[in-house]
Amino acid sequence: MGKHIVSGSLVDYYVTDSAGVRERRMAFRGDEIELDSAEARRLNGLGVLSKESIAVPGPVHYPALPGDGTPSTEPVVTTDPADPAVDRPANTDSVAVWREYAVKRGVTPEEAAKLDRKVIIERFPATPPAE
Repeated sequence: MGKHIVSGSLVDYYVTDSAGVRERRMAFRGDEIELDSAEARRLNGLGVLSKESIAVPGPVHYPALPGDGTPSTEPVVTTDPADPAVDRPANTDSVAVWREYAVKRGVTPEEAAKLDRKVIIERFPATPPAE
């Protein structure tokens, strides 16, 4: 099994679990998917996988606390939809981009990993609901 980045706008692909059950899945451009070698060859032949290698994420850098210069142990999280520091992704961006956005909006990384793109988009609308 290897990790690949989708370059096609929408890709149907298949995964087989340890019990041998084959499951159809869908991915959007920019999504990172894990494929067995046969499925990777098939999708490469269709030209829907990126030629880029997947970068291993480096260390996380946290901003300094105001005043004392000691690094924070928590990432900056904002839930204010008007905060310009957190740009809302386009509805067509990948699920990975949307999950990162959800974490910036206060969702725990564990919870964000379980959410699909549609759910995150619905949870964080472009314009906040009127009160």
